[in-house]
Amino acid sequence: RIAERVLDHGPQQVIVKLGADGAADQGQHEPFVRQPAHKLQCADATIGAGDGFNGGALAALATGQSLSAAVDAGQKVASLIVQSGRGVIGWGDGLN
Repeated sequence: RIAERVLDHGPQQVIVKLGADGAADQGQHEPFVRQPAHKLQCADATIGAGDGFNGGALAALATGQSLSAAVDAGQKVASLIVQSGRGVIGWGDGLN
């Protein structure tokens, strides 16, 4: 698997984005865990979803959350961006 190959080169944790199929994570001493994508009401534009995922996941990791919680946070932000249809989200878009 790709996550194991990446881990073999030194990182302690890996996140694999799978687009509409969700995301997965694995740590050096943790199993490969796949999370399904968050359900969307509409998906007309995916602009900004990847950046939103990265930002949500990094923010969760920076506040001490687990790798799996970070993947979930990244997916939440990405799904809100896609549902907004604008490529961005604001305070009233359900992030809180």
